[in-house]
Amino acid sequence: PARSVGPLFEIVLDEARRAGLTFVPVHSIGTGSFGAAASSVVQDGRGVAIRYRAGTTVSMGGRTVGDTLKLECDRLGATPSDVDLIIDLGWMRPGSQMSAGDLTSFLDEALAPGPWRNVIVAGTPVPRSLTEVGITEGSFGFIPRLEWLLWNDLHRLRPERIVYADYGIQSPKTPNKSKSGPGRANIRYTTAEAILALRGAGAFNQLAPEVRVQQYQELSRRLVENPVFNGRACCSADLTVELCAEGQIGPTSQTVWRRVGTTHHFAQVVGQLRALEAQEVAASNPSTAVEPRPGRATRRSSTRRPEPAKPTRTREPRGTS
Repeated sequence: PARSVGPLFEIVLDEARRAGLTFVPVHSIGTGSFGAAASSVVQDGRGVAIRYRAGTTVSMGGRTVGDTLKLECDRLGATPSDVDLIIDLGWMRPGSQMSAGDLTSFLDEALAPGPWRNVIVAGTPVPRSLTEVGITEGSFGFIPRLEWLLWNDLHRLRPERIVYADYGIQSPKTPNKSKSGPGRANIRYTTAEAILALRGAGAFNQLAPEVRVQQYQELSRRLVENPVFNGRACCSADLTVELCAEGQIGPTSQTVWRRVGTTHHFAQVVGQLRALEAQEVAASNPSTAVEPRPGRATRRSSTRRPEPAKPTRTREPRGTS
């Protein structure tokens, strides 16, 4: 049953303490998370993360971004050196994305109260509904990973260490059912520069069980046949896709396929970050090269390499920053 005592955030933190979990509370400016986050700074001693939603957080009284962040630190009883600063770009709509140059003055202001414990830039290209990026039911398409391309530009251009973060294969906002309608079967597969999304046809919850199995097996076959598919050597998620494509298994739970897509996403992103680190170590000290761990995901590390697509349908767009 639902509890009526205290805000939800406080309940979550209390449950985490009882479970013996190590956590850092995240305070989003302008929300009701302040009280629990401030208490945790004192009680748990692990500092705090401050989330600043770029473009939606309002600075009152003519304050700069830096002034707003410094005020939040003071209210929380934390110094910047104990704070992970999260610059949350939210959904990066195709065609209206922010460039590293656009972020320069913003970051200069945000970093002024520092040095921060960590500076994290987060964002996602994934919309509430795939139809918002032109991927209709029964079709497939590539969604450029704008947050990854932006982070790479920041990593090259900024002297500070900027931590990469994203929302995986999920949108930061829940779907608007009144506009997008019932959900469709879909598989989301992260590549070096994009997320490949494949959709089935028909309201998924209204399909017969055998049709659901058939749809996911067909979507899996389309993915396996696409040149961007890494194969089972990549991770357990890719093995699941292969087995489904071969008809050996038939998972139809939307939750299972989100887990498959998220597992592969982690493998892809971690592989790219490891490969980038290895390249930088080798460049700084040619006699001490670090070999990235084996796996096809690590070999797809270029941040400007175009992805091949299904030749008879659609080519993946080149990344832009």
